[in-house]
Amino acid sequence: MAPLADFAHVPRSLVVTAWQSASGWANLVTPTTAVVTGGIALAKVRYDRYVKFIVPLMAILFVLIGVFLAIAAWLG
Repeated sequence: MAPLADFAHVPRSLVVTAWQSASGWANLVTPTTAVVTGGIALAKVRYDRYVKFIVPLMAILFVLIGVFLAIAAWLG
């Protein structure tokens, strides 16, 4: 990731933060994640109902993550 940060002229820590934010965001709906699968199984919630519930949250998080990363890139 360091060469990507150097190429984009942003701090290396920002690229790592962006990577981890995207990973966490995607893991909210990835059905192969043990935490998601186990949690919704214990709660006896079907996956399609979970996805319908989580989509608005994912949209909000997507915007917030983008704004925070843009601010960090601008300040960095």
